[in-house]
Amino acid sequence: MSDDKFHIYFNPKPKTYPAHVCYVYPEGYVQITRPRDSRDLLNEQRLAEEKWAKRLENEKEESQLKNEQLLKTGAFTML
Repeated sequence: MSDDKFHIYFNPKPKTYPAHVCYVYPEGYVQITRPRDSRDLLNEQRLAEEKWAKRLENEKEESQLKNEQLLKTGAFTML
């Protein structure tokens, strides 16, 4: 399941906080939080999205480096 997005599930209690927020990442990692209020909830969502975007960027850079290394080693073996 290699999605480049994560899913957020809410389980709010009527008119009360904390709500349970469950972040489910593609590789199966699950993070459950309990924000204090709606402002805290929005801040958590923003931080989770930034963290996920940074992780995707790092994975992309790592795969580019691996590909470059494979191309270099492949070029040397062909010579």
